[in-house]
Amino acid sequence: MAKITCPKCEYIFNTNNIKSLLTRIIGTLIGALIGAAIGAIIGGGLGIVAGPGCGVAGTIPGIIIGFIIGALLSWFILNLFRKCPECKKKFKL
Repeated sequence: MAKITCPKCEYIFNTNNIKSLLTRIIGTLIGALIGAAIGAIIGGGLGIVAGPGCGVAGTIPGIIIGFIIGALLSWFILNLFRKCPECKKKFKL
């Protein structure tokens, strides 16, 4: 496993401790829900048409796509930051 060295106090700690992982998971779920809400709003204004007389609202596909994009973006953004367990300094990797 990779180790991280704090830039302030030089403390070396594990990258995937339980608290850090739980914070990223909760943040990812929040980001996914926000993405799903935005996808529902955008998808509600769009329609998906497969041919004459065969159309459906884009709300459900918008929710699904927004959920996936929101989850991925929030996970990668939250994965860039860590907090030192020793001095409590937050820093970017």
